[in-house]
Amino acid sequence: MENPFEIIEKRLSNIECILLEIKHKSGNENIPNTTPLSFGLAVKYLECSKSHLYKLTSTNRIPFSKRGKKIYFDKKELDVWLLKNKQLSVDEIDSMANNFISKNFIKL
Repeated sequence: MENPFEIIEKRLSNIECILLEIKHKSGNENIPNTTPLSFGLAVKYLECSKSHLYKLTSTNRIPFSKRGKKIYFDKKELDVWLLKNKQLSVDEIDSMANNFISKNFIKL
């Protein structure tokens, strides 16, 4: 029988490798956590094209600040914007439906 600590060590090592791969694939490791982000850094952080980000700003669909001709972004606001349209899981939808039914219908 294998030592449980060795099993844990192997699993943690695998997780670490996976996280490092994700970090390197994202290309975002050089983006600072400070605010504000310049337009170029926002393009890298959001992993979108410059034209798409310009379209989002020109239609005011993304939070940004403007100083003269320069556009800046707050990383925290971008994080909130990115997570704004969360997709609910089936379990969350079922739970919401059950809560709605229990609150709005008389039990027989």
